[in-house]
Amino acid sequence: NFTINDKYKSNELLTILYYNSASIEMESSTEGKNIQYEDEITYTIKITNTSRIDYSKYSAGYVDEVPYINVKSNNIQSINNEIVNYCNKYSHIENIQISYEYDISGKYLSLIINILNEDAEYGPEVNFKTYIIDLKSKKIIKDKELLEMFNVSLDTVSEKIKGQLEEYYNDEVKEGYLEKEECNYECFLKYRDINNYLDDIEYAIKGGKLVVFKPFKFKSIYGEEEFFNDSHFEFAITE
Repeated sequence: NFTINDKYKSNELLTILYYNSASIEMESSTEGKNIQYEDEITYTIKITNTSRIDYSKYSAGYVDEVPYINVKSNNIQSINNEIVNYCNKYSHIENIQISYEYDISGKYLSLIINILNEDAEYGPEVNFKTYIIDLKSKKIIKDKELLEMFNVSLDTVSEKIKGQLEEYYNDEVKEGYLEKEECNYECFLKYRDINNYLDDIEYAIKGGKLVVFKPFKFKSIYGEEEFFNDSHFEFAITE
């Protein structure tokens, strides 16, 4: 599991808890079942804001990265504990990769945790957990407060997501991943397992603009892992 240790804190804003999740399996001659031995957990300080996830490749020995915020505050410590506890739910699950990205816009820090399951039934599946933190007050910005800050309604968020998904559909048809005569936009949404545009969304501030991260499914049987990448799950809400 990921743990927080003063030894690994630094003067940087973010310290990364690094976990090499490569493992081996050994046959037990006494019990007659497979026993998994995890490699020793190691930590290192590493600063980056880009994801290395490639949805078209399946590989073993993932490198998981979990951010730790180096700010002295009881609120921030609670957030760090929450992040670690959230990621620990996934840290030892085979074929699940944890990564992150961040953005600092003025006094606001946005952390985006990305959980990639490459062993899902029909193709890779991704989920997001975001934290928007006011570095001055050391508090999390809640969704309602964030929408008020940007003067944006939920209807606007829904329409923006819909518009971007419609572009994805048209691009997939244009590039030959889907046949328009066989799969219309409603069919496209069904394949994504999207029933409501606002389900499972997570907000962030990037470059001073409001964005939403929304997970959805795609199908390996159509080769869609070659079409979708990290950027397709990010939806611009404000210009």
